[in-house]
Amino acid sequence: MKLRLGTKADLPQLEQIIAAAVEQLHDAGIDQWQKGYPNVSLIEQDIEKHQNYVLDDNGQILGMFMFQRDDDVSYGTIDGAWLNSEPYASMHRVCVAGNQKGRGVAGIMFRAGIDMAKSLGFSNMRIDTHPENHRMRHALEKAGYVCCGEIHLADGPEKGDVRVGYHLLLDHNHDKYNFAEFKEIIAELRSGHGCPWDREQTHESLKVCLTDESQEVLDAIDNHDMENLCEELGDVLLQVVLNSQIASENRDFTLEDVIDGVSRKMIRRHPHVFGDVKVNSAEESLTLWREIKKQEKEEKKNI
Repeated sequence: MKLRLGTKADLPQLEQIIAAAVEQLHDAGIDQWQKGYPNVSLIEQDIEKHQNYVLDDNGQILGMFMFQRDDDVSYGTIDGAWLNSEPYASMHRVCVAGNQKGRGVAGIMFRAGIDMAKSLGFSNMRIDTHPENHRMRHALEKAGYVCCGEIHLADGPEKGDVRVGYHLLLDHNHDKYNFAEFKEIIAELRSGHGCPWDREQTHESLKVCLTDESQEVLDAIDNHDMENLCEELGDVLLQVVLNSQIASENRDFTLEDVIDGVSRKMIRRHPHVFGDVKVNSAEESLTLWREIKKQEKEEKKNI
């Protein structure tokens, strides 16, 4: 798998990828890419300008994007505020092949775009997407982008349409974040002055995110990709903390309750570690776990 500049020989595959994305957005009721944008002619222009990049896996194109080095006219005015007014690179026409969705392809391309921007001396990245394109918004937030407000497209078939602008700071010299800081970050995203998308989420709306992130963990394990596994485990942790934050706001339970509950379960189901019970093999440990679990279920029935 490698990232490379697109060529005109790629156009048939790129046209199919775009058509599938347009259909998927239409079926989801999202009026993005429904007015003849993007089209093959535009992608061909990107290729001629050396702005089109594709993720190639032995001849199969998994995804594509356009990388822009100059300011985007649509970003001149925003209902909100960009993180700064410094020079930035941007990504557009990000598209993943239909049979590759949920496999981390978007994340790979976002990381590639970030690396390209850094190599060119940029300290900032900007990108936009449709307000209702929750999958893309989730992918952007996974990549570290911050929601900054709404913009209106300044040209093309979608001129005047609303998009959500995202901004990423590439040079952030923070030491490693700890769990307490991560919890505060999620609480801030859900606060009154946080991210509109995060504030709108519910346990129900996050089900698809948890499903996708769990599958990406499995894919990383299958691919023996430890770097990606680290990232995807973080995304699963995000789902745990975000759902717990929502529950806390609803006064149902807190993250501390989640941690306390699972800690007590581990101690209770490992009496051979935290008690006086003796076991001689992993099989005996598993049998003991199942017996205790069965007993717990019976006790719950009698409450």
